[in-house]
Amino acid sequence: MTGLGKLADRETDAALGGAFAKGSTAHTHPADDIALSDDEKHPRALSDSKTKKPKDNDIKPDARSEKYQRGTPAKQKGKEKARSKTAQAKLTHARNQRDAAVLEAARSEALLTEESGFMEAEHMERTYKVTQKDLASHVDISSAAKIFDLSLPDFGPYSLSYTPNGRHMLIGGRKGHIACMNWRSGKLGCELHLRETVRDVCWLHNDQLFAVAQKKHAFIYDHTGAEVHCLQKHIEPTALGFLPYHFLLASTGMTGRL
Repeated sequence: MTGLGKLADRETDAALGGAFAKGSTAHTHPADDIALSDDEKHPRALSDSKTKKPKDNDIKPDARSEKYQRGTPAKQKGKEKARSKTAQAKLTHARNQRDAAVLEAARSEALLTEESGFMEAEHMERTYKVTQKDLASHVDISSAAKIFDLSLPDFGPYSLSYTPNGRHMLIGGRKGHIACMNWRSGKLGCELHLRETVRDVCWLHNDQLFAVAQKKHAFIYDHTGAEVHCLQKHIEPTALGFLPYHFLLASTGMTGRL
């Protein structure tokens, strides 16, 4: 037993000696003598040194986006805050949402490549005196090609209405003349002579139906000129308006009711 114990001690000493020998060899390796930089010694410093990118909510609207502001935002004076943290959080969230919407609208302005046309008068000039011939020489070729003239002197004055896509036109004369047409191709859809007063006309959601404000009530016709419905609650209407997103027909009349 004593000989086996001495043999185990010798093997242990030999293993330890080999380990120390390997450690000394690794310590004297030339590649380990290179000094490490501070960033390599402390790798966490690199993650801490990264700067955070500003969020859209942190960017305040500038002068270019002032025209997209809606309403007057509430301004806090000094360090005044809401009474509770919940109310303060709601105010901050609403303010961030408003600023983000304004910034998004200002950024999308670059996608609007077209501007709405307008006519500006000089000095005492009246815009209603400008004729189509005067405009034809000052607009582009495509717009000038859309100019047309309808001579209807017998049943006027006329009221006009266009479909949402702008392709079909509806006219209504005060003396009862109704007509709808595709003004681009010049194709006539239908033509009616109602033989009573017509104060206004209005297309509905498409070119299949239209409403007419006649002497006593408002009537609805289809694209062939057939009467579809009589709106008896619209008494003596003078003006019509259709809400395409609500499928509602609004009118105002002699009785003063909307």
